[in-house]
Amino acid sequence: FPVTIQLDRVVFFDAEVYRSVSGDSLWCFGFRWWKDGVLRTEIVESRQSNAIERLKELLGKVEETGRLLVGYNSDQYDLPLMARLIDSNGKADAKTLSDELVSHGYWERRDESGYRIQPERTWRHVIRPELTLDIMKRIKAERESEGQGEGGNSRLKMVAAILGHENIWDLPFSPDQPHSYRDWE
Repeated sequence: FPVTIQLDRVVFFDAEVYRSVSGDSLWCFGFRWWKDGVLRTEIVESRQSNAIERLKELLGKVEETGRLLVGYNSDQYDLPLMARLIDSNGKADAKTLSDELVSHGYWERRDESGYRIQPERTWRHVIRPELTLDIMKRIKAERESEGQGEGGNSRLKMVAAILGHENIWDLPFSPDQPHSYRDWE
């Protein structure tokens, strides 16, 4: 299971979703990648008029360049969330969807016949699964193959530390607390 990743072939991403004090759903997707030896960052957020188009452009660029889109629990959360936002042209309530994904997840979803729906079936129309890597899924599989029982208990901050990030902290807000636009900034 060990994997070697060329950092200039990878785009790391993550999603955050909150409810504003006015009741609006606020969401953002952060993307980080290296280009010409320089670390680049782009944040696409719900208040941008072109947010959905920009998400589509970034996913298109990942596919066009053959880069690997890497997330943490992305098969179960970030990618289904992104696909639903793209499918609804940004009109889906991201906070409600986020809460549904966190409480039920896509891993237990069933079709009309009762068969388990593979998570990538909910998002593979926005990016090809072979161009994605869910680090949590990878850690879980590795732990299970080594006889360590069920894996998946690694936290995103630990993964970030392994990747060499020096500044790692929790967001200063509870995910259930409504936020002002000033907080969001």
